[in-house]
Amino acid sequence: MVREFIDSQMVMRMKLYKLILFVPVLFFYFLPAQNPAPGIPQISFCDLPKYKDQIVRITCTYSGEDSYWGIGALLNEKCSQNPAIELNLAEVRNRLSKKNQKLLDKVHEKYWMYYLVLTTTGRFENSLQGNDKDPGQNSNQFIVQDIEEIRLVERTGR
Repeated sequence: MVREFIDSQMVMRMKLYKLILFVPVLFFYFLPAQNPAPGIPQISFCDLPKYKDQIVRITCTYSGEDSYWGIGALLNEKCSQNPAIELNLAEVRNRLSKKNQKLLDKVHEKYWMYYLVLTTTGRFENSLQGNDKDPGQNSNQFIVQDIEEIRLVERTGR
């Protein structure tokens, strides 16, 4: 009888330990997502020209072909004006992980099959010598300071 009591106490303790370990997991799972770059506003790609020369965080697409590459709005975003914007990776290219570098290489090699969705921080400028009406001659650029996420997306319907 004493042994059964001790066994039941051990079972209760084990359940309590599991509960103690599990509650923090639930707590963090249901927390709202935090902006990993505090103080940097998360904006829509469509609003980018309004934030000229300011550091912002955007989620956008990156696609192109041959020498005509740029960033654009997500498929669910409809911009009244969709400016042609080049992606300037000069400041971060040497800091990209091998995985992210491979994703960039893959989209460049197989541009007809894939595009990228990027979450990135940087600054919008329209200081390039170009003509936005001619592909590959953009006067706008987004100078990347950091890339938080790169996701490869397969094109459909092509």
